[in-house]
Amino acid sequence: MRNSLPVVIGGLMLLAASSAQASNCAQFNAGDINLSYDPLGAQATGQTVQPVTLTGERKNKTTGGVQIQFVDYNDSTTPLHIGTRGPLFDVEAFGKSIAIGRAQGAMMPNQYFTYTFRSKNTYDYENIPGVQLYIDPGQNVPAGIYYGSLDVQYRCLTSGQTFSSQSNDIQSGVLHVNVNVPSELIANLSGGSTVGTIDFGNFSDTTRSASVNVASTGPFFVLIESDHHYRMVLDGVHSPATNQKIDYDLSFNGYPFDGRPLHFLRTGIGGAGLPLTVHVHDTHGKRNGLYKDTLTVTITPAAF
Repeated sequence: MRNSLPVVIGGLMLLAASSAQASNCAQFNAGDINLSYDPLGAQATGQTVQPVTLTGERKNKTTGGVQIQFVDYNDSTTPLHIGTRGPLFDVEAFGKSIAIGRAQGAMMPNQYFTYTFRSKNTYDYENIPGVQLYIDPGQNVPAGIYYGSLDVQYRCLTSGQTFSSQSNDIQSGVLHVNVNVPSELIANLSGGSTVGTIDFGNFSDTTRSASVNVASTGPFFVLIESDHHYRMVLDGVHSPATNQKIDYDLSFNGYPFDGRPLHFLRTGIGGAGLPLTVHVHDTHGKRNGLYKDTLTVTITPAAF
């Protein structure tokens, strides 16, 4: 548009030169952010706060200040995600949100902050304080590594200019955000204990279960070990005869256990109750007494 103006209109030509000078007022750099987010650990209840290392290099002496905003051009949603499935986040400056998605356009009114260089010297570097990335706690995010790339958009001001008086001449930098959500889990029996009893009484019922609660960010393995090789033994007998032991079968969440670890998909941070089921074989002809075995259930997060 400027090139189409007649060159004899000196006033407008001067205005164009002034605007171009202002648009080159500074150069900005943002340090990469790498963090771990565990929604089952410390981040289950506490917000993750990560300072954004943002620096600016002043290019000329005419700057009245700069307006700065972060734009996620890969995300059209509100609020914004790291990657496509990662945790929701926000970028704030002094408590004010300055992050938008691509659907909102560039340099949204009232969602930027203005910074004025402290130094009046050209080519001086300054750290720009008060900018932080926030991730809210307890998000049900699958284990994985999530990558995000945000544009650090900035517009230069000359003295007396405001947001509404500026052109759309916007410059950009890049902020890379990498978030690692580890594969973690929490497991216990119903009621929160890690020790319990499956009581068959007088064996009138040959199948009984205990509920194992598992909350996990990723897939996991289940291994079940037996003190007496998957049979109940008459209490106090160390070398049981045939009529002093009762064989049984095991299943976990409906899948028969054959001694090899079982693999399950993630249950999420809300968790799920998974039945550990014991089915005893025929008890006829067995000696009277108390029969028992001890099972150790080991639940291990799988790599993602």
